[in-house]
Amino acid sequence: MTAEFGLIKDKINNGLFGSTMTWILEILPYLKKNNIYPNWDIDTYCYGKIVPALIIPNKIIVNSNKTITLTELKTKHSHNFNANSCTIANNIFFEYFRIAPDILEKVELYKKKFIGKTLGIHYRGTDKMNSESTHISIELFIRNIVAFLDKNMYTSLLILSDEQDFINKITQTITLKKYNIIITESIKSVNNKPLHFEKTSNINDAKYAMVDSLLLSKCDYVIKTSSCLSDWVKIWNPSINVYNLNKFNYAWFPQAIIPSVSYL
Repeated sequence: MTAEFGLIKDKINNGLFGSTMTWILEILPYLKKNNIYPNWDIDTYCYGKIVPALIIPNKIIVNSNKTITLTELKTKHSHNFNANSCTIANNIFFEYFRIAPDILEKVELYKKKFIGKTLGIHYRGTDKMNSESTHISIELFIRNIVAFLDKNMYTSLLILSDEQDFINKITQTITLKKYNIIITESIKSVNNKPLHFEKTSNINDAKYAMVDSLLLSKCDYVIKTSSCLSDWVKIWNPSINVYNLNKFNYAWFPQAIIPSVSYL
């Protein structure tokens, strides 16, 4: 059949994983059903042009010179993934895209720092607490980590956060200092303001975020707060165990499929 369009072009004024990446994922079943493998030109106000800087189209079959926006496609043809869809989401994403080589190289460099079993830890604060999920304090989050590690054998801790205050407090926790701790070079907020509100079109921020998300999926177990960056580990690695210490407030994929627990 002749494709309805040959180029998906848009500039998104929302988050990286929670909006742009997930919106791309949600239209892929429609594209596949109709055998459409288009060119992509996806720009973002906060993170710059993520295609092809982050993800590169895997194969392109263009037989139309028409253009359509990602926003329009999502409105008309969004696929509703469910709790059993992570493997399907993984397969279809990698049918259409591959990760940029420089990002994969950085992930592998950090992965070499893992020693033994590695616990992935992600604390997302700033604009997400209360607005999209229930609040959990840094102190309560750390208490849960300590309680979990008291009952489970791990050697390494991958610690990710958008808040420098969290990094400072968890790395100063006496009982956690005995672990091999890995912290990435991603930018942290020092004033509790969301980083993506302070900069525009910074592709390096997007690369840091992609490295963090992919690296987290390499861990043996993940404990986190609600965040689409770390929810996407279930798409990168559908078999991984991932748990929130707070509750997401909406039924959005993939956030809503991550169970909430307490280790206290």
